[in-house]
Amino acid sequence: MFRKTSTLFIATISIYLVIAVLVSFKYDFTKKRIVGDEPSHLLQALSLANDLDLKYDHHDEESWQRIGWEKYPRGLIYQEYRHGYAFAKPYGYSLYLAPFYKLFGTSGIIFGNFIIYLLLSIFLFLTFKEKLSTANSIKLTLAFCLFSYVYLYIFFIHSDLFLGMLASAVVYCGVRYLKTYRYPYLFLVSAISGFLVADKIVFVLVLAPLIAYMVYASRSRILFRQHYALLALFRLQGVESIFRR
Repeated sequence: MFRKTSTLFIATISIYLVIAVLVSFKYDFTKKRIVGDEPSHLLQALSLANDLDLKYDHHDEESWQRIGWEKYPRGLIYQEYRHGYAFAKPYGYSLYLAPFYKLFGTSGIIFGNFIIYLLLSIFLFLTFKEKLSTANSIKLTLAFCLFSYVYLYIFFIHSDLFLGMLASAVVYCGVRYLKTYRYPYLFLVSAISGFLVADKIVFVLVLAPLIAYMVYASRSRILFRQHYALLALFRLQGVESIFRR
């Protein structure tokens, strides 16, 4: 049974990746209009891939012209600092996309989104499998993939799909922690939560109570060691900005 399930899983992933490659290299996002923060995320990825920095200068303008999208990056968000200009959006999603662009060009951006969607689906499946049978977990995951509109985000350069994948990882690690009380799961929940809160502060409304409950539920098992993991929630990149906004 395990071998049959493993074979089915590998076959499904393989088929998905083939479709992802075919669609990614066929679809050209530069043929559509810019939507929302796409220029910011894309230019940050280009800057990281080409210059290994987040400065906004003439090199980035040249990179923009080379991809052949609209003439100007409408809606670009940047900020001034003493040495010039720099991009101002959270850079996690762009940092993820940078190697895909470096390897595959603009097609790599869409392929990177396909990988995010795949990881999101895997985390959902693994979470369902903690409580349900393999068959029911597959059904629920397929229902999510086929009947939700989340897959549309594959074709836009928005961070929402990336954040959704990270949120699904938090849920899975949280469920695993409450089942096993293994310290690494708590650390992963705290660390990823810190990243999510740094990107969108509204996440703190859900994640802070979740982590507090996890610590409370396991207080008799690992005592006070959790506070080291919880520090990650407040020490990761830019979370201190909560108090500066």
